Amino acid sequence: MPIAHDVAIAIIQQGYDAGIDFAYSDEFRLDHALVVPLHALLPEQRIPIVPVFSNAMMPPLPTAKRDHQVGRALRQVIDTGLERDLRVAVLCSGHMSLEIGGPRGWGWHDPVFDERLVALVARGDSQALRELSLENLNDHGNATWGFMNYILALGLVNDRQPAVADAEDPGWGEGAPFFIWDTLEPAP
Repeated sequence: MPIAHDVAIAIIQQGYDAGIDFAYSDEFRLDHALVVPLHALLPEQRIPIVPVFSNAMMPPLPTAKRDHQVGRALRQVIDTGLERDLRVAVLCSGHMSLEIGGPRGWGWHDPVFDERLVALVARGDSQALRELSLENLNDHGNATWGFMNYILALGLVNDRQPAVADAEDPGWGEGAPFFIWDTLEPAP
């Protein structure tokens, strides 16, 4: 898969001005969180990408507020630090409430909590989402931290309401959220 190195370097350098010290590596392996959605969207894999990984797996984890700040910083870089004619699409993957190998059993999830999360994103309610604690997320499944990526995405679109906000059960027992924002113009 081709990497847009010049864009990656711009994100790192401009991130400093936005208050984010991005870590980076020239060597990494793409895992299912990126490969599966990219394969569905770009089966020929000819368009250069810039993978941005956020820690939503193992402590120490960033707070919801910090993930939102990272999203805002990425948006600032996209709006002011990249070539004006560059077309940028952002793909975010994660999940909602989920228990993996914990006391509630493999694949347990909390549909009521999931509906609340989707509704908060649908309203663009970053205030409520930024107030979610890691402990609160963990109360709804030991892998629920994966939802933090969507809080980052909400920061990236400056808390705009998505055109589409929904969740489906893809058949393995948990809800898979999907949100679509169409933000062709720079954020206000």
